[in-house]
Amino acid sequence: MNNVNNLPASIQNMVTGLAQSAAAITDGGSGDAYLKMDKNTGIFMYGAEETEVEEGSKWAVNPYSFIHGFIAWGDGSKLGEVMTPAVQPVPLRSELPDVGGDGWNEQVGMQMRCVSGEDEGTQVLYKGSALGLKKAYQGLLVEVINQIKSGNADMVPVVVLESDSYKHKKYGRIYTPQLRIVEWSGELTVKLETDKPEEAPEISEETKAQVAKTDEPQPRRQRRRTV
Repeated sequence: MNNVNNLPASIQNMVTGLAQSAAAITDGGSGDAYLKMDKNTGIFMYGAEETEVEEGSKWAVNPYSFIHGFIAWGDGSKLGEVMTPAVQPVPLRSELPDVGGDGWNEQVGMQMRCVSGEDEGTQVLYKGSALGLKKAYQGLLVEVINQIKSGNADMVPVVVLESDSYKHKKYGRIYTPQLRIVEWSGELTVKLETDKPEEAPEISEETKAQVAKTDEPQPRRQRRRTV
């Protein structure tokens, strides 16, 4: 997808839609809870209270939300962030301003919504710079592209959040995220939100009717996987 202009018209139209829709969340103003995987246990959690994701629950990934770019950290604080839709090239690292700290690191992200189990209706933003996440992101994006190229209208991947691990000689047990696709859906269940509504992409009335609305806060749960 390095040269969008060489894509067939149908796929190019899809790419244009991806770029327009992804703009709604690239500024971090979506209001979604952040999803993360605990690096010591491989357990997924979301939100300020770090509610554990129910094991085996299904999550629909917004195919319009793939983003990539750079983030810079220093002393535990974010010094800068530059994110663009996945269908657009990221700026050269050499073109980014000097912000100090640990310098600029590649970062990727995507938006997803739970569609089964106790977390159903929960919407999250999964974003980070860890190597495992970047590999999972790349693999998922390739699957979406292949699905669209095949002409299949069901281009929303529904995944189960899992983790794998390996033993590192220096750092010990390393956990990596696994976004396992269990089915494909033709319904976009993710709400595209932005703190600037007037700049949000247009969404058809049919799509709006399909979007689940759950504004009540999710209770915190403590879950542990069976050993």
